[in-house]
Amino acid sequence: MKCEDINDLLAAYLDGEVTPEEKTFVEAHLPSCPQCRAELEALSATQVGLRGVLKSMAEEASSSPQAWEKVRVRLDAKDSWLDRLHRLLISRTWQVATVTATVVVIVVVAAIWQFGGVGQAPSIPAPSPTVPTPPTISAPAPRPAPPLPFGVTVVPEEPHYLPGEEVAIKLSITSTSSEPITLSPYPWEIVVTPGEDFDQVLFSQAGGTQEKEIKPGETVTVEFAWDQKDKTGKQVVPGWYNIRSREITVRQGGDRLTMFTPGTRVLIQYPQGAMEKSFDVNQSQTVNGITVTLERVELTVDSSSFYFFFIPPDYTAPPPGPGSPPPPPPTWAMARGEYTIDGITKNADTSGVRIEGDGIKLVWGGGPAKLDPVPSDAGKLIFTITKLGDWQGPWEFKVTLR
Repeated sequence: MKCEDINDLLAAYLDGEVTPEEKTFVEAHLPSCPQCRAELEALSATQVGLRGVLKSMAEEASSSPQAWEKVRVRLDAKDSWLDRLHRLLISRTWQVATVTATVVVIVVVAAIWQFGGVGQAPSIPAPSPTVPTPPTISAPAPRPAPPLPFGVTVVPEEPHYLPGEEVAIKLSITSTSSEPITLSPYPWEIVVTPGEDFDQVLFSQAGGTQEKEIKPGETVTVEFAWDQKDKTGKQVVPGWYNIRSREITVRQGGDRLTMFTPGTRVLIQYPQGAMEKSFDVNQSQTVNGITVTLERVELTVDSSSFYFFFIPPDYTAPPPGPGSPPPPPPTWAMARGEYTIDGITKNADTSGVRIEGDGIKLVWGGGPAKLDPVPSDAGKLIFTITKLGDWQGPWEFKVTLR
């Protein structure tokens, strides 16, 4: 799927309202796409912030504890009006440029007013005769994504390999439709890229130029074998690698979908083994007036994770309070980084972001898109934050491992 298709599913994905096939595509796409991960975090922030605003408005609109309890029950409902309103507000189908803040407030107040049995409607001052009544805008409801007419499976024979071992993968597509579907090209091209650098193709298996019709219930499989060498014939270094298809097009009748099939990640292990160690660092670096602290490093047999903390200039943490919604993740603070192990530099891509205490926590690793492990005999590790939100680095942290 393209990013545009994934973005159309993100709101429903947050609400748990995607099909199993759609969930598979979204979760396969997110680790490889920092733009879509940022979009998902922004939607999550919108959801949390909207809930907080609506709760506050509901509290001010009615002084009756019994009425507010009914509001709270509705807020917690799985398919409450709030969820539907949230999906409407963030839907890409609502792109009417003339929607003003006044109209949005009217929609929200009207929604609160229409609660059954909430008691007296909130008192709203009559508009001044000199202020024109905002136009009524009929926003189309988001269209649910149609079910995909196929399912995809990826079967690695073994996700971990020693250097030089053949990597064997099978990517299959099964028709789940009552009508035939057509794939093109077939067989599809398969590429290998480094763990966090999806634009650098190290190796590829050429695809075909034909079309392939799949009958209902039929499965087609493309097998892939890789000897762990790049295009020049050189053995790749240990670490995580992505194996996925190039774009393929699926057609059924007049419908067409262009996508990448979900791939898989395989780990080329260090012959000497990986370092398993966790320790507090608490090392700080100040660049351009911004102080960042590397708090902790966690190294496991198949990954490495780095935890940082900083306080942005003029930053005020959201005040905690009983019943207050958790603060949304500050996507504006997302950072980019890289790490060097004994002279070999690898891309760490973008960080995870969350509010913690009176500042911001940045986390690399620890998720589905794991960073490479560290060899057991490594002596020094350097982690560099190249960019932090709108601030340019580098913030460089040197860690002695032995």
